[in-house]
Amino acid sequence: MALWGSQFLRFFGDIERFRVIKTIRKAGVLACVAVLAACSSAGDLTRTFEGLTGQERTRSKNSLFGNYLAARHAGAVRDTASAADYYASALARDPDNEVILDRAFLLQLADGQVEEATGRAREIIRRTPDKNFPHLIIGLSEYRDGDYARARYNFERSADGPFSSLASTLLTAWAHRAEGDVDVALELIDNFNSNPAFDIFRFYHRALINEQAGRVEAADRDFQATLDSGGSNSIRAVQAYGQFLERQGRKDDAIALYADFARAAPNHPLVEVALRRIDENVMPGLMVPDANYGAAEVLYGLASALARDRSIDLPFVYLQLTLYMRDDFDVALLLLADLMEAVGRWEEAADVYARVPSDSGIYSHAQLQIAFNLERLERGDDAVRFLRKVTQRRPNDMDAVVALGDLLRSRKDYDESAEVYAQAINLAGDPQRRHWSLFYARGIAYERSGRWEDAERDFKFALELEPDQPLVLNYLGYSWVEQRQNLDEALEMIRLAVELRPNDGYIVDSLGWAHYQLGQYELAVEHLEQAVSLRPEDPVINDHLGDAYWKVGREIEARFQWQRALGLDPEDDQVPLIENKLDRGMRGSHSRHMQKAERPPAPVL
Repeated sequence: MALWGSQFLRFFGDIERFRVIKTIRKAGVLACVAVLAACSSAGDLTRTFEGLTGQERTRSKNSLFGNYLAARHAGAVRDTASAADYYASALARDPDNEVILDRAFLLQLADGQVEEATGRAREIIRRTPDKNFPHLIIGLSEYRDGDYARARYNFERSADGPFSSLASTLLTAWAHRAEGDVDVALELIDNFNSNPAFDIFRFYHRALINEQAGRVEAADRDFQATLDSGGSNSIRAVQAYGQFLERQGRKDDAIALYADFARAAPNHPLVEVALRRIDENVMPGLMVPDANYGAAEVLYGLASALARDRSIDLPFVYLQLTLYMRDDFDVALLLLADLMEAVGRWEEAADVYARVPSDSGIYSHAQLQIAFNLERLERGDDAVRFLRKVTQRRPNDMDAVVALGDLLRSRKDYDESAEVYAQAINLAGDPQRRHWSLFYARGIAYERSGRWEDAERDFKFALELEPDQPLVLNYLGYSWVEQRQNLDEALEMIRLAVELRPNDGYIVDSLGWAHYQLGQYELAVEHLEQAVSLRPEDPVINDHLGDAYWKVGREIEARFQWQRALGLDPEDDQVPLIENKLDRGMRGSHSRHMQKAERPPAPVL
């Protein structure tokens, strides 16, 4: 399920998918980091908060040093809210400490406390006027208040390096646009002496400003230039240009644009929303209707570019600034939640997904991710209840129905998951090629619940829809091997699955285990060794290799593999079987093959 969300995001790239080369990733990012880390050196600390005992922590929290250590530890584990609070407490005890002031400022930004951070920024500038980044935050506050002249003053002083200069230029241009100075705004963008890597940003914002100003031909040229600079792979650029074409009455051109993007990202929800809108003759409004939206677009584009390197915390800061300028920005909320998931902040990610507006094209996806994060938090019952409510509110939302089926199947509630998949199949109507995954998923649920005839029928139909699909070939082929049915065809299916996905350790394991079941132990060893090399962390595959080693007389190696499998957290019902083999060898023991295909990523329709 988590993989499903990652696949979705991979297709959901916006400006970050543009070809931003090393100028951003190295020169620009490092410049920003240098600015943000101006006084982030911790000094010589001999102990960390993590190393303190519980009693020591309690005592230390009441001290300056204790709050500082607690803040450092919270920041290290990406708990930005706690880190910001601890730094604020430390600063209250030592208000003249610039190190703590800077850290409190940055952590408040990363936690979305932008109003509070703005006050810190003003204090930093009062003490050290030449610091650049705080000027950006002050400028955004003034921009929101409509004081565009003061905002420009601070934006200009925030530039320090290529990346921050890009931000300064684009924000300053939008401030001029807010005051009606369209020509000044466009000239400023044109005169920005940047690396060609930044052209995508320049063309994109020129297009948005020109369209706002009613300069249709110029906007069209700039949108085309945006696509030519790499924007054809960006849903954000495609969405903006497509809506422009719709407003100009060029529906066929808009449909062609969406179709081109859909070939790379099938069934993208925002493309489906656009196509449905065209079919219903609904005219879209401006994607960027006012100055605040323009500034938010700038900040989101920069955050997206920075998000390509998730070891850097700057994307959190820029996304929070984006939402400060536009709190309902759906794609910014999605990216922020995804970054939180990447560092294990499941509960906070769920809270962010809950902020996605209900009329957004990604609302359904956001709802599903809330359930997935509840599952990650080991609140599976809550996740199931949440998805049931979603499907009740949106009974025709196939993605929600499928997600409920996947969740029930992952929790081994196979009978009910099969019923839910049947609902999704009914919603699909006349089955299309892309629906193979529905029948495959229901087939797994049927097989796990002992309804083999129903499972076999679904697997065969899935192959009719999507011939040579390796996951289905593997599952059906191995099931036949276990039942000693259609052996020649079964082995050929598994071999084909391996040929199609030679680096899939689970499928290679199936081929090795099929040879084992047929008594072809030398062949089994050959394939199972390959499977272990592909998936060394998997307990089942290591267990299988141990069994095969035993059958060819390599008993010491067999015991090593079983011991290794036991240390890799196998399923509870497998533990006594492996322990028995370690004690007695293979006399009277048998390992059941746990097909990894029974836990695939959630189907993407």
